[in-house]
Amino acid sequence: MRRGAVTGGMAVCLVCAVACCAGSGAAAAEPLVVGYVNYLRVGHTNSIPALNYDAVDVVVHGFLEPLTNGTVVPLDDFAEYRAGLIAETHGQGKRILVSVGGALPARLRDQFAAIAASESLRAAFASNIVCELNAWGYDGVDIDYEFPSTPQEKADFTDLMRALYAAVKTNDPAHLVLFGASTGYWIDQYEWDELAACSDFSFYYGYEWRNPAHGPITNPGEIQWTLGGHQIEASVRGALLFMSNGGYPLEKIVVGLPFYTSNYRSWYEVRDDWATNAGDWTVHADYLEVERSGDWWTCPEAIDRKMSALLEPGSSVLGGATVGGVGFWEFGHEDPAEPDLSETIRLWKSLRRLRIQGIETAEGGSQAVCWWPGERGLRYAVQTSGSLRGWSDLAGGLVTTAGLVRVTNGIPGTSVFYRVTGSLDFPAFP
Repeated sequence: MRRGAVTGGMAVCLVCAVACCAGSGAAAAEPLVVGYVNYLRVGHTNSIPALNYDAVDVVVHGFLEPLTNGTVVPLDDFAEYRAGLIAETHGQGKRILVSVGGALPARLRDQFAAIAASESLRAAFASNIVCELNAWGYDGVDIDYEFPSTPQEKADFTDLMRALYAAVKTNDPAHLVLFGASTGYWIDQYEWDELAACSDFSFYYGYEWRNPAHGPITNPGEIQWTLGGHQIEASVRGALLFMSNGGYPLEKIVVGLPFYTSNYRSWYEVRDDWATNAGDWTVHADYLEVERSGDWWTCPEAIDRKMSALLEPGSSVLGGATVGGVGFWEFGHEDPAEPDLSETIRLWKSLRRLRIQGIETAEGGSQAVCWWPGERGLRYAVQTSGSLRGWSDLAGGLVTTAGLVRVTNGIPGTSVFYRVTGSLDFPAFP
């Protein structure tokens, strides 16, 4: 179930006791980050300007309902968010897609099936989506059909995506076309090789497993039977390998991460416990999630490790291969004033860029600290044993003397001094 530009500056890495080496690493393709907006539980539409847009490349706004005559209409609170969310997302220099469908109400599945089964309805649907993009200024479309469930529906869905992709790209080749993919049971209800030619990305739902973890990255020895009688590892890895082996390129897969739990609780409901007792939140070695009283969470440390497992060749659970990006469901599950999860995603990408550009984080004693300019001031991230441990914005409080930087409101506690050991100019750096 899925319910702005920065000016150039200097990035510096500061470490305690151990020197930091700056190399000349080659730039690598940036992973895509996609964040959904359906319902903002803290602040409703008033929170639209406060979302952590720095964390994403693409916002997906859900949902429109597909009707059986090929038209689309707003579902739930969709219309209340539309104008403000589009304007704010574009104002932040990011793209925004419209999402059609969703898990609920249950009638959506049959309505999609009816449209996909008819050539005339497919054409009408595609035309109406293009009209929606042009009328409101969306930058593409996401199809959330949950889920094709018969051999005929499987073939019909491919035909629907072909018609939609052709219409959207004819209208504007820069517009994106995405579709959502089942967690595991329905993962063989797609013609993966055919869909590769009529979509830019597939958003794979990396949650809703409940075996017991919500979105286990790996689950060695545990088998999931699919609707079509296949067996896969009962995990995100098992589904990704099935997609890839079926002909869908890993680089076109965006893996969804949950901002809610296996018991449907939002992150903002428990984040104070995490902030106070972070040492008790132990990340499971295989699932890369944390269990608390029978509920499975993807906390900041888990997000950091999941991203590395999916996006870093050296940490990959896919034999060194990586996917095209990550996404999350949804912004509404965190408090915009305490964006722990989305900020971890933003930090992971930022630190990856530092490493790619040649500034390696290093540990001195128990900590390593990276600094770089951001649109909200000087920013830092602390790393311990390779995992993100914290972040902050520093509007001031820095004194530079003889190559030292004093942090007066950064690391918890009193002032700490760090020596500048490496620097690199970036023409634009978030």
